Amino acid sequence: MDIYTEGAAVLIIGMGVVFVTLAVLATFTGLLERVFRPREERVLDVSHEDLHDDSGHELHDLAMVAVALHLSNRQRQQVYTPLAGVSEQWKLVGRFKSLRR
Repeated sequence: MDIYTEGAAVLIIGMGVVFVTLAVLATFTGLLERVFRPREERVLDVSHEDLHDDSGHELHDLAMVAVALHLSNRQRQQVYTPLAGVSEQWKLVGRFKSLRR
């Protein structure tokens, strides 16, 4: 084989290794995304016929469940923001305690 044929063979083998590695990485990251993806929230699908009841007991129970779901979702979605203008007193307290020892 001449030098050009060997160069083409090395090029094809090298590019094949690169593309196979990229395909394996793409598959691996796709599987990791599927495993660690957050669960989708299910929407309650209730029609008017489901809510209509002569005694009203089921409607009352359904309303309690809806309020409980709303409150649990609100707690889960609560975002804590840092207080504006908080001084760095913890540094001063830590320094003071270290100097007292």
